[in-house]
Amino acid sequence: PIFRSYAIVPMIGSMLASMIESVGDYYSCADISGAPPPTSGIIARGLAAEGIGVVISGLWGTGAGTTSYSENIGAIAITGVGSRAVVQCGGVAMMVVSIVAKFGVLLATMPQAMASGLYCVVFGMIVAVGLSNLKHVDLNNQRNLFIIGFSIFNSMSVAGPGGYFSTLDSNPFGTGNGSAIALSIFSSPMIIAFICSMFLDSTSGGATREQRGLTVWEKASKADINNDPEYVAVYSLPICFAKMFRNCGYLEYTSRGEMPAPPANGFQGSRGDIGDLCCPCFFRDNEHPGATDYEKSGDDESPPIANDMERQDDSNDMA
Repeated sequence: PIFRSYAIVPMIGSMLASMIESVGDYYSCADISGAPPPTSGIIARGLAAEGIGVVISGLWGTGAGTTSYSENIGAIAITGVGSRAVVQCGGVAMMVVSIVAKFGVLLATMPQAMASGLYCVVFGMIVAVGLSNLKHVDLNNQRNLFIIGFSIFNSMSVAGPGGYFSTLDSNPFGTGNGSAIALSIFSSPMIIAFICSMFLDSTSGGATREQRGLTVWEKASKADINNDPEYVAVYSLPICFAKMFRNCGYLEYTSRGEMPAPPANGFQGSRGDIGDLCCPCFFRDNEHPGATDYEKSGDDESPPIANDMERQDDSNDMA
């Protein structure tokens, strides 16, 4: 293999932009699927998995890295299917289909009008889901409205289609490696919106922490990931990897300043994925933290939700 800085450095900038996008994807996917919001350690674990995928892609000689795909989040919202087992089976099917060139030809015959309509629906859902993350912010506060509007407009006018960077013929930051990273970062509308909103929200007064929506996320960040039934079922590593890597709980230390509480019944694998369906011998309902007293007693009543995010009871939905 040959390593060249002019090929590596721009990819670093692209990965930084992709990481910021992935953080939003994780929160949006959890919100659509009805899962509890991920903590900072869980987000770090996801970004590390993407990094491993990029390394593997490079070793296999592919021309692009791996990252979360926002269109898949829109597909979850449209279809209502958020099962990890379905996604994992779909990934296996895609690997098998990629070997047969005729399937690619079949997909290429799809009319452009059909693909355009599909993208309109998918990307529309992505925008709506992204805006739904602001539901904990007081939108009656003029300060919050200004930050949201300024960030969105500035991101499109600087880095969006027809924006400042798209009209330039050369890199305005120069010709060095650092300039290539800067162009990759500031050419992303999401990063421009992130920088503007973070700076204004951190420096502008006129709103309490509750009006800024911080209190809700602070409660979610302190969740007991090893003992909360929802977090164990959703975010634990599959099968024996949960016990082997202790669910990477050390990643929570950087944000909390302390290690998460150890699980009362030992580290258990996640539920609802291929490992759970194909390897049930790794799970025991009477030991899994997700097997609450409701499940053991056979009561149809749903277990209480541990996190403090806004949710509706099943009884209210039926009503």
